[in-house]
Amino acid sequence: MVAVLAAGLVIGRYKADLLKTEVKVRLDDLWELVAALANSLIFLLVGLMAARFFTGPQAHYPAHLWTSIFWAIFAAITARGVMIFTVTPLINPFLQQGPIDRRYQTVSFWGGLRGAVALALALSLAADFPHRELLIAMTLGVALFTIIVGGLTASPLIRRFGLDTPEPLVRLEEAQARFLAQRAATQRLGELQVWQPFFPAAFIGSEKFWATRLEQASRDLLQTWKELKTPSDLTPQAVWQQALQMEKWGYQEAHDQDMLSKQTLDRLNFMLNLKIDAIRAGQMPPPALRSEALERPWEKWLFRRLEGLWSLNGGKQRHLNRVLQGHYEFDLAVAVIGKRVAEEIRQLSQKLTGHLNPAIFEGSAAWYAATSQDRFQHLKAQEEEHPELFRTIQQNVLRQAVQFSAREKLGKLLTDGIVSDTVVKKLAGGFESK
Repeated sequence: MVAVLAAGLVIGRYKADLLKTEVKVRLDDLWELVAALANSLIFLLVGLMAARFFTGPQAHYPAHLWTSIFWAIFAAITARGVMIFTVTPLINPFLQQGPIDRRYQTVSFWGGLRGAVALALALSLAADFPHRELLIAMTLGVALFTIIVGGLTASPLIRRFGLDTPEPLVRLEEAQARFLAQRAATQRLGELQVWQPFFPAAFIGSEKFWATRLEQASRDLLQTWKELKTPSDLTPQAVWQQALQMEKWGYQEAHDQDMLSKQTLDRLNFMLNLKIDAIRAGQMPPPALRSEALERPWEKWLFRRLEGLWSLNGGKQRHLNRVLQGHYEFDLAVAVIGKRVAEEIRQLSQKLTGHLNPAIFEGSAAWYAATSQDRFQHLKAQEEEHPELFRTIQQNVLRQAVQFSAREKLGKLLTDGIVSDTVVKKLAGGFESK
């Protein structure tokens, strides 16, 4: 198990550092399929063991076997209840997003399934292990009880507590995604109008159909925004979460276009997570964190310890240059994406004019605009202090962006079958970063 865990850590780190977003999505889909197959095999194993238990010689065990199974089930449920209903109240005061109420605690207590690991461990016991069959029977009893009784009654319990209705902010996210998808479909239909003379029957009623769906999605989105005001006004929090989502998309897009290194993207995402926690805790606006504040403590400690040694061969200056380049990428991304987010928030405010208070949107937009301006001024001051270094950094960023476009076009030509793989490999070498 430790070897499997280590392999997962290595693969996860490799995926996070080197793979593009679209490749990560495909890998995630693959692992979801593998996980579903593994779960199916586990439940198949439980079923086979249950059939063997109830139809084999074990079915004629004396009454104390059933008593042992009962006490095993009772012990498992009691232990879970003690852990949830005693530990959760202790950690509730420290949760920034609010305490976990009794409804969620009850569902967590009753909906806990048992069986996979425990049953595998029980079956791995040696054939001459004392009371092996009894241990397997007890483990199987706990697994069957939690799967059948707990699994079948968890859904009614969730509905009883009203937990099957998504939170308002989750409904807003769903409505927003539906609207964007419908708008993309409608725009694509407009682009395909050039084919209408050749396939006139295919376009009959299509424009009206998709226009109706887009209008319905727009109404649903507007209604969801209005519902945020009841019973408590969640509109400010929703606006900030929308802004943070736009900011995250911008950083990921810049990374996918080779304009941000993976290390800088990690720091930006870490900063975003801190902002999200602050917004959920009711701190609006969130703190504006600089790249220097996100440096790892162990990196500072190691640099101080090696500073004297590095000074002998110029390593100190190279390290400082790398640090400055990381700070430059970070501040440039915050400045550029922040300016774009401010514009998008104001556009969103215009779309909702007459339905929501514009001041809610303007507060967020003004904060992003001010943060962006502050970072631009900071960058200007840094450039005046290190003109040669920052000129080189800027040239590298520009060259990487242009090279990405060239490589992307070559990949599209290869995918479409317009050029051969040999030609692409020959030309791609001329667009590698120097």
